[in-house]
Amino acid sequence: MVRLLDAAEASGLVTRAPDPADRRRRVVSLTRAGEARLRAATEVAQEVQDEFLAPLSQAERRTLHALLERLDR
Repeated sequence: MVRLLDAAEASGLVTRAPDPADRRRRVVSLTRAGEARLRAATEVAQEVQDEFLAPLSQAERRTLHALLERLDR
């Protein structure tokens, strides 16, 4: 996890700062660049999901989603 955060921070996607409530902890925050990258990745994920689930109707998608949530419990 630290290696991923180091890379994200080096890329300007996140910042790390001491937690004011507990100086042993660090607070990780997205930068504007990180927020933009997250939005772009979310859009791509939505497009891939829509393409993958294209053969299903909206009702079938809702059913699939409900069944997958049951398996996740």
